[in-house]
Amino acid sequence: MLSSSSVFAQEWTKDEVTAGVRKVEYTRQVPAGKQLTLENATVLNPDCTVVEDAEVTITKEPEHGSATIDSAEGFPTYPKDNVRSKCNGKKVKGRVLNYKAAVGYVGNDVFEVTLLHSNGMATQYVYNIKVIDSAKNKGRSELRP
Repeated sequence: MLSSSSVFAQEWTKDEVTAGVRKVEYTRQVPAGKQLTLENATVLNPDCTVVEDAEVTITKEPEHGSATIDSAEGFPTYPKDNVRSKCNGKKVKGRVLNYKAAVGYVGNDVFEVTLLHSNGMATQYVYNIKVIDSAKNKGRSELRP
């Protein structure tokens, strides 16, 4: 999402600019019963300072778990071709996006997060979550990237 994706490095299409929103969809695997940090939800300026007026909110809650945006410190992971990649070596105070499935749940879940940019444009992130039974699948090579 935010600092860990190449979304900022890409140009918006004419239709996205007209609509004022860009939609980005992700699929993530999360072990059942474990909280996982999905993304660094901190938006940085090119000089590595935090963009204070960027609003990140969960706009559609997951049905089979919980998603939270929490305060945290961490290292951004911008791609090398992004002007903010120089920030990757600097620990910053910001926010992270976490997900945890409901107790005993294994299956699919979905939720949405919206980033409202300071210029009034918005990026809508759809997270398709596959909650896997980690004990059942332990050691299966297809679960590794």
